[in-house]
Amino acid sequence: MERNWSIRPYRIGDEHEILSLWKVVHPEREYNREKWLRWWTWQYKENPAGSSAIWIAEDNGKIVGQYALISELVKVYDNLSIIYQSVDTMTHPNYRRQGMFIMLARAAYQSIENNDTHIIFGFPNNQSLPGFIGELNFHVILNIPLIVKPLNWGNFLKLRIKNKLFLSICQKIGELAQNSFFKPMVCNVGDELTISKVDTFDERINDLWEKISDRYTVTVVRKAMYLNWRYAAPDIKYFKYIAEKKGEIVGYLVIGYRPWRENVKVGIIFDIFAETREVTRYLLTKAEEDCRIEKLDLLYTQMKGNKMYATAFRRNGFITFPLIESLKLIVRTAKCDKKKRNIFNDNSKWLIQLGDSDLV
Repeated sequence: MERNWSIRPYRIGDEHEILSLWKVVHPEREYNREKWLRWWTWQYKENPAGSSAIWIAEDNGKIVGQYALISELVKVYDNLSIIYQSVDTMTHPNYRRQGMFIMLARAAYQSIENNDTHIIFGFPNNQSLPGFIGELNFHVILNIPLIVKPLNWGNFLKLRIKNKLFLSICQKIGELAQNSFFKPMVCNVGDELTISKVDTFDERINDLWEKISDRYTVTVVRKAMYLNWRYAAPDIKYFKYIAEKKGEIVGYLVIGYRPWRENVKVGIIFDIFAETREVTRYLLTKAEEDCRIEKLDLLYTQMKGNKMYATAFRRNGFITFPLIESLKLIVRTAKCDKKKRNIFNDNSKWLIQLGDSDLV
């Protein structure tokens, strides 16, 4: 097939035509031009970690493909590095199977080769995964499990079960199993710990980071500047909780309420970071209480942390589904030294959460 398109880096103003591509690639979504442009500016222009690398495919002035990388400041042992996350890969339906995705990606990678770090990670969908693995030297290092707490078993199971009688039986079994085997245990945190909602994170969050970040080898730097950018996406609502003890922040949690399939309403835990298991559990308990007040059907997250987080979620009645709708973390380490490559390719080294992805 003759190729009529060419590729180039982003130019100021391209975002208006990129929106047209979004509408074609994701027609199921609703679009408000002003809101979308605010979101685009937030993600690609205001990121405190640095600039983005955006490559465009066009045909006679019409944008028909995009590949983008956004900067992420990460901690690797005691050092800080800028790495990149692959986001918003798009090809116009009329231009698929022409090698556009691969060509755009390679051009984007070449454009960042002068930087010190050449680590790229992402969370691909099933359509793009084969290209990342087969053509671009990525590999899957982690299947991030789904961690769920049904708050309304009937609505939760309706996603999978259509027969009303069978649904009723499974609902009772689910409620019985949760009450018997996944019943939340009582938190023992004392009277000095308080949980409150905040609009923004103050500088005390940096003290929390400095105090406990050495527990993790590879993780996005969770300081106030980053958190106040990440959870301030325009026109998107997040609820931020902090746990305080004697004036110090000892943990935080970020959650968003979102509609899901077939009118199921969910609470998504994007980020949780805490000193102890008990603080983690107290944050989860408070978030669940508010979700029940809002009559949400399901509370869930996807994360890979240390044993402390796994135990806290389990003791608060969450159920882990390791294979159902798992989120894949892929990494490309082709252009870095062997020592760094081994670190990033070791899934035991990562603290990774939904908030580290581009999910909003």
